[in-house]
Amino acid sequence: MTVANHLELARRSQPTYDGARAKELLATFRLDGRKKAGKLSKGQQTALALILALSGKPSLLILDEPASGLDPVMQRVVLDLLIDAATSGSTIMLSSHQIGQIDRAADRVVIMRDGKVIISGEIDTLREASRVVEATFEFSIPDLGTLPDEMRVERAGKSVRLHANGRADAVAARCGALGATGVRVLDRSLEDIFLDAVDDGETH
Repeated sequence: MTVANHLELARRSQPTYDGARAKELLATFRLDGRKKAGKLSKGQQTALALILALSGKPSLLILDEPASGLDPVMQRVVLDLLIDAATSGSTIMLSSHQIGQIDRAADRVVIMRDGKVIISGEIDTLREASRVVEATFEFSIPDLGTLPDEMRVERAGKSVRLHANGRADAVAARCGALGATGVRVLDRSLEDIFLDAVDDGETH
């Protein structure tokens, strides 16, 4: 079947098929409707699958590595299309090993290891909970007082790094009160959160 044949099949079988949208997506991905689908490159086949999925205006999209085989420019196009579909009301479940793509496009994330969920939640909430406080003292690190057992503390010379577990502002204020000459609260990326989760999984 050609690319056009696939689109015609979608038109006949999907009540919500939007022909104008399909043509627009064909132009976006620069696909020739006359080409045989089996002769397309892996990236072009991925593009065709996305065109077929998006032109049906689905309420739910389940996608596995939707940008696989595409160059960086087209990967950005795909993410923009998915964000647009979500904004228009579609629910999108996306599986990907490209953490940067997930970080940019997703509202919620589930991180799995060996088939088990190790982290899940809204990305903004996970970022808030993972913020780190860095404090530098003039002479040496003073007694920081009682800290929750789960709070990770890394010491190096006159500096300390505290994984604040959602209490970054309170931890930063404590360091300031103890005479820190410099205090920084650092936001962390989804990749940092992922790597921490994987490391914890290996440790335990």
